[in-house]
Amino acid sequence: MDNNEAGIYKVDITYQDTDIAGVVYFANYFNYAEKGRSKLLKTLFGKTKFDGEQNWAVRSTSINYFIPAKIDDTLVVKTSIKELKKASVIFLHEMFVDNNLVAANETHLLSIGSDLKPTRINSEIFEKLSEIYTNKIDN
Repeated sequence: MDNNEAGIYKVDITYQDTDIAGVVYFANYFNYAEKGRSKLLKTLFGKTKFDGEQNWAVRSTSINYFIPAKIDDTLVVKTSIKELKKASVIFLHEMFVDNNLVAANETHLLSIGSDLKPTRINSEIFEKLSEIYTNKIDN
């Protein structure tokens, strides 16, 4: 697996993605980010849901819009890790049409145990995430 390709997927924008003007409805970008994160995790681990003590909770999410994506565009979603700590990870989802940045989303996930309380990220999962994270933080 090429780690540079692991976090990339394409979305063909169809009528269901758009508003009456043929522009992608703003909330759909959150769905594209979620799918990007899921595809990255599935590529790295072969699954998106982890057994046992490792679960995730979204702590926060934000998005900036730059130019509209429209019906019949192909949106390229690039997912990477912006920050990795012992108990949390921030994913960056950049969305492009024809190499032009359309939107950028950050989603901060907190590692939680089966008791729904914060916990350290499972060591095996942390190691694998570290392989694609370039700005390692020791904390």
